[in-house]
This record gives sequence, C-alpha cells and structure tokens, in this order.
Amino acid sequence: MNAAAPAEQSLVAVPLEQISLGKNYRHRHGSTWQAKLEELARSMREKGQLQAILCRPSPTSDDGGLEVVYGERRYRAAKIAGLETILTTVRDIDDADVLDLQVLENDQREDTHPLDQAEAFAEMVKRGRTPAQIAERIGRDPSYVAKRIALLQLCKEAREALDEEKITLTVALLLARLPDKKLQADALQSVLDDSCDGPMPAAKVGKLIEDQFMLRLESAPFETTDAKLVPKAGACSACPKRTGAQRELFSDVKNPDLCTDQACYDTKVEAVWQIRKKEAQAGGAEVLEGKAATQALHGHGSKYRDLDDTVWVGQKRKTIRELLGKDLPPVTLARTDTGAHHGEIRQLVPKADVDKVLKTKLKSKEDREDVTDDGGFRERQKREERKLKLRRRAIQEALGVAVERVAKVSDEKLIELLVRTLAARVWNEVQASVLDRRNARPKAGNYETALLKLVKDGDVAGVGFELVLRSGAPWNMHTGGFGHSDLWRDGLKLVGVDFGAIEKRVAAEAKAAKGKPKGKAAGPIHLADDSNPKGTACGAGLKAGGTRSVAPTMKGVTCENCVRVGPAVIARNKPAKKATKKKGRKA
Repeated sequence: MNAAAPAEQSLVAVPLEQISLGKNYRHRHGSTWQAKLEELARSMREKGQLQAILCRPSPTSDDGGLEVVYGERRYRAAKIAGLETILTTVRDIDDADVLDLQVLENDQREDTHPLDQAEAFAEMVKRGRTPAQIAERIGRDPSYVAKRIALLQLCKEAREALDEEKITLTVALLLARLPDKKLQADALQSVLDDSCDGPMPAAKVGKLIEDQFMLRLESAPFETTDAKLVPKAGACSACPKRTGAQRELFSDVKNPDLCTDQACYDTKVEAVWQIRKKEAQAGGAEVLEGKAATQALHGHGSKYRDLDDTVWVGQKRKTIRELLGKDLPPVTLARTDTGAHHGEIRQLVPKADVDKVLKTKLKSKEDREDVTDDGGFRERQKREERKLKLRRRAIQEALGVAVERVAKVSDEKLIELLVRTLAARVWNEVQASVLDRRNARPKAGNYETALLKLVKDGDVAGVGFELVLRSGAPWNMHTGGFGHSDLWRDGLKLVGVDFGAIEKRVAAEAKAAKGKPKGKAAGPIHLADDSNPKGTACGAGLKAGGTRSVAPTMKGVTCENCVRVGPAVIARNKPAKKATKKKGRKA
C-alpha cells in the first residue's frame, strides 16, 4: 500500500535558516552518532552535497518555513560544515505519509535503532495499517514487522540492556516474547549472570527461556480446552500467548503448546486445585498443602507412596496403582509447589497399606523387596556389595596375569592400545592405582612423574599396558562399568586372559571359604598359566607382615592382598613389628 505522492517541486537550494527539524521517530542514535555527523560534514565541505533532503511546508509556521521529512543527518551535517544553503525537494505531505516515508527511507540504514523502528511500526498500526501492509510497504517479511513491534513489550531493564549493548537484538527479541515483565527481568538476569565469559549465544538463551520461563501445556494439571475454568483467560488452546498461536514470533520453537504467561497459568492451577480440594474434602479424603505436601511428596521418610510411581516387577515396570488394582487404600490428595511439575495434583496412599496389600499379591521375595518398605533395599545393597568385592578381586587377579604376559604381544598391537588410552586420558586415580600396585606411590609429588620414572627404569610395556587395563576395567557392577570396557576386553584378549573364568573361580573360592572362623588367613590364591599349569601360591596366605620370594614363573603376579616389589611379594596387611620369613609352599 503506497502513500499518495503529492506534486514535487523543482530541486532548490534553501537557506538553512528557513528549515527546522520536524517530528522524527528516530531518536536513539548510539555512541557513534556525533562522529558520523562530523565525518559527513567534512565530506560535504570537500565534495558538496550529493543527495537532497526532503521537506514539507511547516504546519506550525506562517512565514513559509519548511520542516525536514527525511535527511536529518544531512541537515545537521550542513550546519556543522557551515553551509548557508542545502539542496531540498519540497512536497506537501500529511502526517501519515511523513511517517511512511521516514520508515521507508530509514529502513535501509544499518544504524536505525530497532526500538525506534518498533515505535514507528506501532504508530502505523495505530493509524490503521496492518503488520502485513507495513511489511509490503518496506519490502520486508511480515515476521520482521511483528518482531520489531514485540520489542515494545520489553521491560525497562531489557530496554536499557539493549541500548547499552549488553544484549544483542536477537536476545532482546527472545526476551520480548515473554508477556510478563517480571519474568523478562528474571530471564535477563539469568542471561547476564551467565555472560561472564562473553555474551551468551542466542540459541542458548532461547533454550534457557524455553526451559525455565515457559510451561508445557501437555503437563498442565487442568484441561487446556476448558474456557470456563478461568473465564477471563479463556481456553489455553485459543490463547494468543501460546507459542503455536504466534508462529511469526516463535518460528524457532518446535513445541506449539508452550504457555508464555506464567501468571495466567498459575491462576488456572489454583482454580483447578480449589475444585479438586473441595471435592476430596466432601468425600472425606485427606488433603495436604504447603510444607505437609512437600514432606509427603519429597521428604525423607515420607509415609506415603504416589499411585503413579513405577517399580520393577520381574522384567516389567508397573505403577503402584496397577499393582494395587481393586485393593486401593484411602487416597490422600497433595499438590506439589516446586520443580518442573509445579501445581501438579498427586494421589497418595499410605506406605503401610501398600506394603500390606503387595506382600500378599507378589509371590517373588525379590519383587516384594523391590516394591515394599520392609528393608529389602538394604538386603539388595548388601548383595551388590558382595558381588562388587568379588568383581574387584577378579580384576586384580586378571591384571596380574595380563601384565605378566604382555611381553609376548606384538609392539604394533600394544602401541595401538596405548594410543587409545592416551586419547581417552587417564584419571589421577588410575595413575595412583598403578603406582600402588608397585608400591611406588610417592608421599608427595606428581603421580605422572613417578610413572615416568618406572618407564625409564625399563617397565615400559608393563606400565603402559596396565594404564590401558585400569582405564577400561569394569570397577562397578553395571554393564561396561564407568571405564572404556572395550579397552579392558581387547587388552585381556591380547594376552589370553579369560576374565569371566577368573571371576567365576574367585566367586566359587569365596563361597567355599564362607563360614570359616574370622581372623585366619583364607589361604593362598593359586594362579595357573601355560608356563605354570598347576599354579603357584602368590603368598597371600602368609600372616600379616610376612614376605617371601616367588618362583620365576610367578614374578610380578599377585592377588588382591599383595603388591609387587621387584621379585618379592609382600602382604598388604599392616606389618607386624618383626617380619617373619617363611618358605614357600607348593600349590
């Protein structure tokens, strides 16, 4: 839609004293404004005026004075340059067309402040233009106009941050999409607090605002299509503050059902709670609010179970509601006041009643322990600890055999493993463990330095290979462990160590030793390999403080109670005041 073009006069040189500045929507000029005016003034003195300004007869002057429509910078620069006249085109233009022409002319300038544009677009809408018409007039996309107008919703703090260039225009647009000024200020503070290492990227700001300051309507504790719950607000599905209702503003947000107005959302949360609470109390049910609800829902030692909590029963997950079925105890209503599920109404039942019902319904002891409160957790924890202890013994034994055999591995394969370990980077705990097994951990100083000393002393293959294995060893009972399990698997495979077999034998020996009097040694562990098929005692059966030499085939092989010091094996237990030497016994 184009403004009517009034008759244009000839280009004339008008004395500057006959021209005044009219109303201009641009009033934010930035810190470089004056310097640019000085530069333009120098150019006009040296080269003359290259482009005329546009004026109209001043509506407030009776003596033939003119008013600048656009070309304010050229007008100001001419005065700075000391010029007496300025080339001018004069038109008879009404106020609406003045704004149109200013917007059209200034839209091509990079230094036009976005808030100035926003105010001009909003004024054009006030005068009857639609955002689509404005966009067509200036040759822009409608979303460009919509986003600029949205900037007028910025809180005072966000406007100041944009003016002072503490945030970018993109970030300002993201903040402006929140209709609540307080939320905007909170979001702005989060952005500024996280900008100590430089401005937060716009993508990260968008994610922060979406996660922390918008609400997912699919998780609302009320019916989003209900227009009667809060009549003033209407239904969420038809609300213009929903992301899906303003795609030109929220084109980057995938979820169309996000609420941007937390205050309105909270009003509906409260309304539905009052309805549900009244219904529950009328039926004689217990209702929990405030601290009592928080304790019941999240507190340590709560006497309630949530009906929607899930537990493992065999190989399937089931809710408490499904497990109880028709045997549902009296229900207590509670509302959560914090977290991602703010305002969600939960149905609770007493733990004691749940346990009583499930103990009769569940046949498996493990299932009963999993879902009831009868100490089953502690029993499971003890079982896990026993398994873990055996796992660690098996790892120690496998490490001993593997390191002893590494000399037979080709350099090429060994180097490949070492490079993979270096790429994965070892932790300090790994370095310390390697040193501990060799009794070489320094009381003070750098672990890496101590490891390098071992390497210089000639133990290159042993140290490197153990770093590989310890980095990948499955130290916990979860599949794969926290380490790089492929390093552990491939490393042991190179030296022909069957960790699974070792772990099974360690478990069997522990089972066989169960019930023996405490305080006595469990006996030596016998390790067997190709060069020592019958196995040789490593010395673990010695009393505290005992030491011994081992056979050549057993050099460097230890169990979990031993460490290697050259050719000797020393018990890890606290040494007695006087060490007693004993002869080795055959396995």
